[in-house]
Amino acid sequence: MKLDRKLLVEALEICKPALATQNRAVELSHYWCDGETIGAYNGRLMILQPFPYDIIGGIPDTALDWLKKVETPEINLTGSEDRITLTAGRASRIGLTLLDSSRRIFSPDIALNELGVPPLPLDPDLIAALENVSVSQDKQATAPQKLGVFFHPHDGHLDLYATDDYTITKQQIELSNEFSDSLMFVPHIVVPFGMVDQIIKHKKTKDACLYISDTFIVLYAEPTTIMSSLIECPKMPNFSEIIDSFEAPLIALPEEVVDAVDRLSQIGGAIEVTVNDNNLILASEASGSRAEEQFPLEGSNPGGIVIKLDPKLLKRVIKDRTHIGIKPKGLYAIGPERYIHIMAGLR
Repeated sequence: MKLDRKLLVEALEICKPALATQNRAVELSHYWCDGETIGAYNGRLMILQPFPYDIIGGIPDTALDWLKKVETPEINLTGSEDRITLTAGRASRIGLTLLDSSRRIFSPDIALNELGVPPLPLDPDLIAALENVSVSQDKQATAPQKLGVFFHPHDGHLDLYATDDYTITKQQIELSNEFSDSLMFVPHIVVPFGMVDQIIKHKKTKDACLYISDTFIVLYAEPTTIMSSLIECPKMPNFSEIIDSFEAPLIALPEEVVDAVDRLSQIGGAIEVTVNDNNLILASEASGSRAEEQFPLEGSNPGGIVIKLDPKLLKRVIKDRTHIGIKPKGLYAIGPERYIHIMAGLR
């Protein structure tokens, strides 16, 4: 059987984010084919792509690495029930053991029209909010409250929160009637960052939509289906109270600060932020080197406040912020509209 190499690579790349990468069972590191689709499942996230070829079983992830290294437009596939061989041209060949289909941990059976929830279009405001709050993402986190984005509907609004060890981010958007119908029975849900990444990735896919229940979320971006279980976190942290404790008088942020933070982050030390005599002073010192940036501030500003911040985190969040406030405990940043970010200072 001859396969278009480019299309095969594309199908595997689409499914790759759903392969397990840590503490993985063998079954979770394989692409699974059933004669109609190819997919991957890592224990939480599943991605399915049409693949109408007579291959049944699990293909190891090394297949993609090999296919990307050969250059022939077509691949010849031969095999049996437990093994396939891919041949590129006359000289390149790889044999792959197929896992039996009985070892597939999750066999999808999704009927979108039977989910009982309305499809939700990928609203631009929702996408922008997800992009904004995703800056508070720690890929090494294990605590449930740090594994995804909180969706908290209330009073006609949808608050989105994300947190890591040092930051909390909040974005508020209008709550559409469709979202209200999907979330009417739950005080909040937590959407895993892996699913958030997929939603953002497909933001321009025509007619892409979400289906949300109290236990899972499905993204249909024709012809791809992506499904994820939600994070179990029955009690939402009191984000509002924590954010309020960081609130401080606001300073209009000069546009040049973004480039200044980029320069200072090259030094390697913490970035010291000082407001003094109507000047905003940023400095960093490490290994005998010291760099400083100074900006005049408009109006009357409280002086004598000094905090130290992680340069990587500050660089990640300072872009597009319009105002900041500082306290000894940390940074309070706002902008765009209804967006708030707080960052704890370093000790």
